[in-house]
Order: sequence, then structure tokens, then C-alpha cells
Amino acid sequence: MASSLIDDESDLDEESTNNPMTRTDYKALIRKMNMLVYQTELFSNSKLQHMMTINESTVKTLLFESKRLSEENEKIMHDTTTKVDAVLNEVKELKTSVLSDSTTHNQNLIDGVNNFVLHYGTEAKMVDIITRKDTKITSLKEDLVAVRNELVKKEDELLLRKGNNFEI
Repeated sequence: MASSLIDDESDLDEESTNNPMTRTDYKALIRKMNMLVYQTELFSNSKLQHMMTINESTVKTLLFESKRLSEENEKIMHDTTTKVDAVLNEVKELKTSVLSDSTTHNQNLIDGVNNFVLHYGTEAKMVDIITRKDTKITSLKEDLVAVRNELVKKEDELLLRKGNNFEI
């Protein structure tokens, strides 16, 4: 409860007071001052409670928003990881397919040259055909190296992107 400003009324004996206020006036003044102190304490406590309620509400809102953003970030990371993994798998499949097609194409070229030699077996023609075949194989190998380099470059880029996504 409110504390009294003046608890001891012994100061109010009429001999010690030389002013025109009476003992009743002093008591009324003391009551009014005590009431003012009481009302001030009530107001302060009410204001403090109100501020604590606002603070609690703000903290709850911030925690909720933080949790929502964290969940959203986790979902984005999961989706990004899934997409990057899918692209990496596609690149690996493409690399395997290109290598397989290149091997098949080289074998078909060799078989074609061998069939040609069987049908048109002169030495001069064979040398010419072998030279063209070697040139074609060299060209195909260069193309294959370029494709492999491009695939490695793409795979490195995807791995770098995947790594960057995990750093967020």
C-alpha cells in the first residue's frame, strides 16, 4: 500500500507550530499528500504493467517471425539442394551419354573403313582412307576433349553454386 509521507503526528503539537494552520488543517494536508503518493504509486505500477505487456507482446511477435523466417530459409535450402542435385545428375547422365555416343561413333567409323578396304582393297586407296580416318578420329577426339572440358566446367560451376547455397 502507499507509504505515508508523515507517519509521526508528534510534530503536530500546537506549541511547535507558529503558523496560522490548525492541527486539523495539517491532518487534512497529510491525508491529501498520502492520497497523492498512493495514486502516484498506482499510476506507476499500472504504467509499468502496461509497458511489460507491450514488451512481452513484441518479444512473442519477434520470436514468431524469426521462427517463420528460419523455416522458410530451411525450405529454400532444401529446394535449392534438390534442384542442384537434379542438375548434377543430368550433367553426369549427359557426360555418360556423350562418351558412349563417341565410342559408338568411333567404332562405326572403323567398321566402315574396314568394309571399304574389303571391297576396294588397293593399297593407295587404303592409305588415303586410313589418313582420312586418322584425321577424322583426331578431330573427333578433339571434339570429345572439348565436350569433356565443357562438362567438367559445368559440373564445377554447379558444385560451386551448391556450395554457395549451403553457406547462406
